[in-house]
Amino acid sequence: MVRDEKLTSIKLKSLIIAKTVDELQSMSAAAVKFNSHQPYVSKIISDLEKGLGFKIFNRDNAGVTTTTMGKNFIEKVDNILMAYGELDNFIAGYKNSACGEVYIYGDDLALNFIASKISPCLTTIQGDVSIRLIATLGEYAPDNNDEWDLIVSSTIPKDDNIIVRDCRDRL
Repeated sequence: MVRDEKLTSIKLKSLIIAKTVDELQSMSAAAVKFNSHQPYVSKIISDLEKGLGFKIFNRDNAGVTTTTMGKNFIEKVDNILMAYGELDNFIAGYKNSACGEVYIYGDDLALNFIASKISPCLTTIQGDVSIRLIATLGEYAPDNNDEWDLIVSSTIPKDDNIIVRDCRDRL
């Protein structure tokens, strides 16, 4: 079991920098790769090692070498970065897919039109989308507590500011 405070104290950026230093065996080269300066990369690594409680790299005039414990650590970092990449791809895929619920409020005439003419076209949408048609009784006055995505009406609203586009002449 991982201790929560240790987990939250390790930053992804530090892991990426440590992985890069390991690959290049040079803090200066890693700094160039990140468009940064060597002292900044050195401080990130030093802070990471201090937080972990062990050295990842041995430093000398010739450069850096990864310690035995550091090699084991970098192996774990590889797994974390791969899992993070998969999670990032999953999230990106989810954001680009059609999913969720769409709430459409309106009077009976407008909703009947949507149900008969527009809904059949929506079956071609790929993904997990559900459309809820909710009829209003009488005059509808939207407020901030309502969860709606679209309000449709077969009549002209009193407030012209809520008209998105008037396409009645095309119907």
